[in-house]
Amino acid sequence: MYEPDRKPSWQDRHEEVTGGASPALATPGGSVTDPTVSELDGADARLPGGWGEYGVGEVMGQRYRVLAVRRGGMGLVYIVEDLPSREQNIRLRLALKTFQDRYLWDSQAITRFEREALTWIELGLHPHIVHALIVQEIEGKPYIWLEYVEGESLAERLALGPLDVTQALDFSMHFASGMRYAHEKHGLLHRDIKPGNMLVSREGILKITDFGLAKIQAELAEQAGQPGHRIQPPDSEQTQSRAFATGLGVLIGTPAYMPPEAILNPSQVDVRGDIYSFGLVLYEMLTGRRVFHGPNVLEEHLHARPTPLRAVRPGVPAALEALVSKCLEKDRERRFGSFAELESALADAARGLPEEFQRAHASTKAVPDKGRWFMKAHTLMEFGRLKEALDCYAEALKLDPSEAEVYNNMAVCLTRLGRIEEAVSYAEKAVALRSTYAEAWANLGGLYAALGDYERGLAACERALALKPDWAEGHANRGINLVGLERYEEAGACFERARKADPNYWRAYLMAAEAAARQGAPPNEILPLLDKALTIKPREASTLAFMAACLDDLGRTEEARRHLALAREVNPNDRLFQKIQQVFEHKYK
Repeated sequence: MYEPDRKPSWQDRHEEVTGGASPALATPGGSVTDPTVSELDGADARLPGGWGEYGVGEVMGQRYRVLAVRRGGMGLVYIVEDLPSREQNIRLRLALKTFQDRYLWDSQAITRFEREALTWIELGLHPHIVHALIVQEIEGKPYIWLEYVEGESLAERLALGPLDVTQALDFSMHFASGMRYAHEKHGLLHRDIKPGNMLVSREGILKITDFGLAKIQAELAEQAGQPGHRIQPPDSEQTQSRAFATGLGVLIGTPAYMPPEAILNPSQVDVRGDIYSFGLVLYEMLTGRRVFHGPNVLEEHLHARPTPLRAVRPGVPAALEALVSKCLEKDRERRFGSFAELESALADAARGLPEEFQRAHASTKAVPDKGRWFMKAHTLMEFGRLKEALDCYAEALKLDPSEAEVYNNMAVCLTRLGRIEEAVSYAEKAVALRSTYAEAWANLGGLYAALGDYERGLAACERALALKPDWAEGHANRGINLVGLERYEEAGACFERARKADPNYWRAYLMAAEAAARQGAPPNEILPLLDKALTIKPREASTLAFMAACLDDLGRTEEARRHLALAREVNPNDRLFQKIQQVFEHKYK
């Protein structure tokens, strides 16, 4: 099947699909990345696996040192320090959230991660919500970039004992403000409100985090009821957010903080369910103990009456006890109907407290529209939703038509859609607006290669490397043009420079493999390069399809079919996959 004497996949791929480019995507921080967009066991030898997860002290993407690792459900959060920021004495820290490696080939889990990311980014900025900046890929895996809150969770704070009334009210008003914004502005419910999902900064500001179950609870419940889907029971501490089976059906959330209606009919949960969960948290803030904590906690939510607040904590104002009781009504019709109502009731309960408590709440912050459109577009690109990303970039351009980064990223989108000539015009606009924009020059070089204009492409890439000499993507795109000019030895040196500049730049290995194929190298010499590319980025359709072609040439037909099936799962619209699939269909019909 592999035919070194014909126009190889290298040429097909880069002329018809990506224009030969390794497009560089502008990000808000000015860094550069290569945009890309049944639970299966990630350790299964039949499936390509990634680098694995990081430990404390390791460096991600040659830039972020891991300070701490947190796990929960399918999620994985790294607290990292941005190493370049040390040089400026800033020591910037971020929280980077992704999915655990065992979900690498779980399409449902990845879809849920995508929805969570888009939901969270849509929220924008609010002083009492941990804000998501963007989704960006690091070494072949997508991460939600989250605000890092220096401090502790409310759960950690409560482990030391109850709060005084003033502090509990302060945190409650922060919480109600954030949830009012999320619900009124975006129609968003949280559905997993608990102390572990509230962070307290060192300045005493409470911020809501983890919207992982937002908007998708009903979908998860439906999936959890399907044959073959594994459902786990809650652990003994009853603190994990997950799908689990009980005699009452399939539930999702954290049992100790679950409203009665979520137990009886999860699809009917509304904002009043979040208010019930908040009431449980406020009770715990004031007493230091959960309302319900026995072995039959779900039954207690349905039928047991809470111990009166002031029986546990004498001295709590009667108005505050009445507020908590209203939040905890079994009948949701008798609770507060919105977080606006709850905010008003909290303000009433705060009257009479010390004057220093009567401070104005911070006004809601908003991302400037241009930045909001840019971040949403970038995230959509990471998930391969290119047409939607183009629409968002177009909105950003309406607000500021002089943004070179937007034109560059639109060129990347159009490249991936195979609209090469349009992409060229946008990349040319980017370098016209900013002549020192190395990433756009390199993208333009790759696009010229797609049009067969290798000399012009080479000149553009050399312009990029003059501006940014150690940039892996720039060297790789230069190599593409040299391959087109049949200057293979020089091209190989470019790919080697790219791999030296960034050993985890997966495209450099793929490009070297395709260049070797063009020179007639046998499949067994090409496979190690493809294997390295897949180790860095397992979910890449072109590499999987190319691997399938090589394996088939070596007579390893079943392995070849598995890789082709994985390529189809990742991106059925990938041009190289489609070409190789056609060859398979013709050969094995």
